[in-house]
This record gives sequence, C-alpha cells and structure tokens, in this order.
Amino acid sequence: MKILFMKLLPLPHYFIIKIDIQKQKERKEKIGKGILFSHVNEVFMQRNMQCGEVVAIGKIAGEKFKEVKLGHILIIHHLAEGSDREKSNFIYSDEKFNYYNVTAGEFNGHRNETYGVFDGEKIIPHPDFIFIEKEEISQEVAPDKLIEQKTKKVGSLILFDNWTESREQKEAKAKQITEEIKNQSKGKSMRDDVKIALSEKQNEAGKITESLNKKEYLSNKIFASNPELKKEKVYSLNIASQLSVQFMDKEYIIVDRKFCVATA
Repeated sequence: MKILFMKLLPLPHYFIIKIDIQKQKERKEKIGKGILFSHVNEVFMQRNMQCGEVVAIGKIAGEKFKEVKLGHILIIHHLAEGSDREKSNFIYSDEKFNYYNVTAGEFNGHRNETYGVFDGEKIIPHPDFIFIEKEEISQEVAPDKLIEQKTKKVGSLILFDNWTESREQKEAKAKQITEEIKNQSKGKSMRDDVKIALSEKQNEAGKITESLNKKEYLSNKIFASNPELKKEKVYSLNIASQLSVQFMDKEYIIVDRKFCVATA
C-alpha cells in the first residue's frame, strides 16, 4: 500500500509531529474501558497519545529547545492532539499518520505545548518544565471494582472513601456528589439514615471545594529537569502540580518552573 507524504515546512515557533493513526485508535479503545467518574479533561488526557515523532523543526522552536532532533519523540500537552480535529492542532493525514503542529513556547496566545523529548535513551524536559515522579500510578479498574474499593452505600446513596486524588478527580467527584444531592433532594420523604448520608455528602462537597481553592506548596521528587537542578525535591504550587503525562507505560507530573519556589 502506497503511503502519501507531503513535506511540511513549519513556521518558526512550531514543531511538527506525526502520530500513528492505528496506535491512536488502539489507545482510545483500551483506555476507554472501565473509566468511572472521570473529569472530561482527564479523559482527553488519558485517551490521547501525548507524544509523536518529530518530522519538522521551526527555527525559533529549535532555538528554544535545542535538544530536539528529527526522529525524536516529542512529549506534548494533551490538547495539542485534542478531542477532535476542530479543537486540536491537526494539520492533515496520510494513510498511516496524523500530523500536528506543537508550540515550543508561549506564542500568539497559545501556551507552550512541548513538555519534553525522548531521544531514544532518556527523557529531556523542555527548559520551561520539570518532570516529577507521581506517587501513585493510575491503573484501570472496572466500575464494579472501583465502587467496591472506594465507596460505601447508604440507602440509594454512594459515599466515597478517602484516597489520593488529582485536581481533575476531585472536580469530577464534587460534580458527582452535587448531582446525587440534587436527585435525592427531589424526594418528598427520606429515611433518617438517608438524610444523614445526604448531610454527609453536602459536607464532603464543601470540603472538596475548599481543598481545590487552598493554596499551598508541595514537595515533589524530581525525575528530570533541564538544566539539571541537582536536587532531589522541588517545592511547587499545588494547583500547578496536577497535570500528568503518560509515556512508555509510566506517568509523570509536569510542573512549570515559574510555579516552583525552592529545591531541597
């Protein structure tokens, strides 16, 4: 089967990458099974590849991130690939690949969409970002198992147990709780245990909202930085330390250096 190829010449601020169409499809189908209570942004992030092979390098992009070479694997923001072509950085397709433009720094109202690059041996972060190790690796859990492990039921209400959550998971959890409160409040009469459970849910939703708005600096273990910080940990703003990227079966948190305040 003949593969059509169009030579792409990027404008100065962009990398151009290609992503295998079949691998995109397989990832979406695999990750799409068994997801429960996932925030819409988190689903996009999990289902997208978040990486692609570099096929062209703009002049300014190459100057901003000198380590990137043709053939390297660029690690990118999930929105570059997007949920659909109209909302992504999609350029065109041939028979095997989809092609996307990716910014190498803040430009023309766009954020920096390049987190790092894999040169075949190691991950090299973009100078704007630090890769930190994620404490708990997300795993696929069937809906019935997740409910069994993370919740308890009182009447028709589902109560969540505490567990380590990302910002997106907390937002999804708060939304789920709010919807259940609305649905349960429509009834004309409720058993006493359901009333108590409903009150607990209202308090829980309030605590989640409070935690989302709380500003604090967290200590995180550094996986990689460029230039190298030569320290074990970095202190970064909590609300800026939630964005994760999955690459080669591992998950990392990406932190913008401008939200980092100290190392240790």
